[in-house]
Amino acid sequence: MNRRPVTVFFKLGALGDTIMTTPALRAYRKSFPHEEIIYIIGKTCEAALLGNPNIDRLITFDDDAFYTGGVVTRMRTMFKVTNLIKSCRAEKIFIMQRDGAWDHAAKNAGITERFGFSDGKSKYLTRALTNWDEFHEVDAYIELCKLAEGFKPDGHVMNVYHSESEPERVASLTGRLFEKRVIAVAPGGRSGMKAEDDLRRWRGYLELIRKIVAESDCNVLVIGSKSDKDLLDTGGFDEARVKNLCGKIPVAGSYAALKRCTVLVANDGGAMILGAAAGIPVVSIFGPTSPLNRYPITNHLSRYIWLEKKCSPCIKNGSFPRRTNHSCMGDITPDMVFAEIKDVLSRIGQK
Repeated sequence: MNRRPVTVFFKLGALGDTIMTTPALRAYRKSFPHEEIIYIIGKTCEAALLGNPNIDRLITFDDDAFYTGGVVTRMRTMFKVTNLIKSCRAEKIFIMQRDGAWDHAAKNAGITERFGFSDGKSKYLTRALTNWDEFHEVDAYIELCKLAEGFKPDGHVMNVYHSESEPERVASLTGRLFEKRVIAVAPGGRSGMKAEDDLRRWRGYLELIRKIVAESDCNVLVIGSKSDKDLLDTGGFDEARVKNLCGKIPVAGSYAALKRCTVLVANDGGAMILGAAAGIPVVSIFGPTSPLNRYPITNHLSRYIWLEKKCSPCIKNGSFPRRTNHSCMGDITPDMVFAEIKDVLSRIGQK
């Protein structure tokens, strides 16, 4: 019996970034249905790929140790990942990272065809996408896969999957909340990489919720991780109007909930991309990062708020300045965000 050709997708980092690889992954599966696809992913972002039918094998590793550990720990992680890649006995690998160290790992693992991002100087890749910064993040992954002869793109729809029980679980936790239109809010920032990105977090959500409850007939659903739970104390609101599910449902549960929501308000982070995957309008709030290659592109009513301060974007190599007045986020008012929400609501159902 002939062995199926094996292709590896490799990724670590943040939840949203992982979700944005799924259009390329789906298109690759359709383009090469005879191949076995193995996705090697950092454990912190495994939830983004669970149940994905376009993956034959999902392999995880401890990426948290890589980001938070010392030099020795990082070297051990690199060694383990190199061995993981080698054990796949793959002919091709798509490295969805912009860190040349992983290109080196793929070469050391003996993979013949190595596709990845590069500034043109990589000696470890056989095919490199050098102008990746000209594309939206979703398109950058698609363009990378287009370097493989025979690959055909399949649109921008992002795929997240949940079990049949997740919608039932959400229904039991939200009660009669969805009898009215629901606006979801996600107060958290980007996580799953070096550290929680506190600078991505907008501080006006509490006042925004007050405005939604007082000035509209919409209910509010707060979503996020356990670490987001303390960011927003919603105890003073009527639970019939405002439900806080931070830390109470997994990523798949948040996705199931978002599919029932009318609109999502979120910072630049995983929840923003999760809302885009759910196909609903997203009002995204950007400050220290640029929206130009990350904003949600799956719904025509989605939009972003970005003040384009002279110092923004200030992120460099995944890190922010130690000192900042955070005016890029602080100068965004609840009134500004609520105005965008009202505009989205007014346009829903219009041709």
